[in-house]
Amino acid sequence: MTQIIQNSQDRFNTLVRSTLEFQDEDFELETDEEYARVLEHIEKHTYFVNRIIPVHSPRDGVYSWYQRVYEPIMSWIDRLHLYPYLQNDSGLGTRGQLYLAICDHWHYLQENGKRKIHPKKAVYSFALHRITNPWVKLLFRLRRKMVL
Repeated sequence: MTQIIQNSQDRFNTLVRSTLEFQDEDFELETDEEYARVLEHIEKHTYFVNRIIPVHSPRDGVYSWYQRVYEPIMSWIDRLHLYPYLQNDSGLGTRGQLYLAICDHWHYLQENGKRKIHPKKAVYSFALHRITNPWVKLLFRLRRKMVL
């Protein structure tokens, strides 16, 4: 019997991109390892949610991740118009890469602060750490005051 090994991007496309919620998202990554990291986020999220309420299928896990993790982060990225500020930053050429970087930062903030952090605070904190141009940083701070 021949075993078919699917790469992470194919698994992501099958499990996530094909869902009704995600099909119109502008979410691209550049490497299979990045897709594997997103799949790992979904698996960990599903595991922790399943400890509280039963997750009956992988699709339920994706839906929960989309509603509780992905969408809040991406909505704050969009509200703050963050992507154009960081688009040319190394390693952040796509919205998917920006999502992964903010998730890493969010996890870091929660681990070091030993408390839950709201996604908007994680997005804003990430932006302040990554935007290096002082004028752009000032514009970003002004935009934040208008949005928040």
